[in-house]
Amino acid sequence: MEVPLGSMKNSINILEKYNNHQKNLNSLKKEQNQIIDSQKNKKKIQNQLNKINNEKENLINNFNELLTKYNEENTCLRYYINEYVRYTDLIVSNNYKNYVTKDEEEMNEDEKNKYLLEHKYSNVIVSIQVKLDDDFTRDDQASQLNFNIFDKEGNILRRKNNLRQHSMQLAISLYVNTNSELFNKEYIDICFENVRIDQSWKVRKQSSKFAKLNIDFGIPELKKNYEKSTENIKISKTKIKKLQDEVEFIYDQFVNILIKDEEILRNINEDNLTNLSILNTVTIVIIILASTFELIWLYRYLKYEKLI
Repeated sequence: MEVPLGSMKNSINILEKYNNHQKNLNSLKKEQNQIIDSQKNKKKIQNQLNKINNEKENLINNFNELLTKYNEENTCLRYYINEYVRYTDLIVSNNYKNYVTKDEEEMNEDEKNKYLLEHKYSNVIVSIQVKLDDDFTRDDQASQLNFNIFDKEGNILRRKNNLRQHSMQLAISLYVNTNSELFNKEYIDICFENVRIDQSWKVRKQSSKFAKLNIDFGIPELKKNYEKSTENIKISKTKIKKLQDEVEFIYDQFVNILIKDEEILRNINEDNLTNLSILNTVTIVIIILASTFELIWLYRYLKYEKLI
């Protein structure tokens, strides 16, 4: 007899057993109901999770809107890290445990590897120097100037209230994600808040212009600027040494001129003294002779007139 393709015929021997088959069927049905209930619970949990994710998404959107509004209302500058730090210069931290939460520790190996791949961080040092205009003045009762630094998550990395000094320099430690795609989205916002405290119409609005804002990203750039500053210091020292040598040369020349002039002046003074002494002597002699002549003339005149 031909058997169609995909079909099969078999013979079995049904044995008689003396067990409680109804109990087994009930257990099977019970387990089946538990599976159905777990699927329902899973669906319910998934719905709750979706609701939480939607709420989280709404919170993130609201936060981004508030952050955008803050940036629009204040003077903010955004700096993307990848424009100033090369990806190859990042030093990846090996201490991943600092970034793994309790829930993430329960991940399987593949999920954990994926998570760690997206959560490797590198520390970037950022140095910021702010210089205000020299004519910067501010009435603390009328307005207040504040300084803020945010990361892309909106975390405040540094804040200074009521700036008074014309020059300020600070450094922050910024953790950036070393995943190439996420690294390109890393940035910081540097914001200045010009807060008007006194809303009176009599108070004239005060504006501030910032002369310079220098920002150095990463150790290589800081090292480069340090070497440049060191080189400038060396050049300045060389110029100062050259000026010092020139001053010493001029001083030595001046002293030599004074020594020579002192000898000349001494000779002149001695000549003047000699000439003056001779002149005084001649003058005295002339006075004596003139006086003697006058006395002789007076004596002869009186004798001639027979007055003596």
